[in-house]
Amino acid sequence: MHFNGRLNNCLGKVYACRHEIVDRFYELLFEERPDVKDMFTGDFHKQKEMFSMMIAMLARATATGQGAAEMGNQIREQHEGLDIEPELFIRSGVLLRQAFVDVLGDQIGDFEKVLLTESIGRLTAAAAGRQPCLSAGSDAKNADGGTEG
Repeated sequence: MHFNGRLNNCLGKVYACRHEIVDRFYELLFEERPDVKDMFTGDFHKQKEMFSMMIAMLARATATGQGAAEMGNQIREQHEGLDIEPELFIRSGVLLRQAFVDVLGDQIGDFEKVLLTESIGRLTAAAAGRQPCLSAGSDAKNADGGTEG
């Protein structure tokens, strides 16, 4: 399958599982940081639905290589006034990646996991007010060459 076909396949799986990914993310977050549960005082169902749509947008940003940092900036702006330390945004990115892995498992390949990880990194770095640090996988598309895999 070519690069675009692989990504489209991955995006479809992410979209189909977005609610499970969000549920798993919050399980991991509240397990690790029970103190942040108090931040969710409003309509938690609505919050989770908004987050699941963000997951779908993040998957699309992964496909284009653009948009994740902009989403992170929006997240930072939406959370202003909550005194969220930058490290929580960064740690949330780690937990979000774990949620992807836990839910999708081997349904997506390592190549797609690298791309998703980089998008999550750009998103959470921007949310934390930092410049994203791209890994060697930032050239994954070029290294992959769009060949079958």
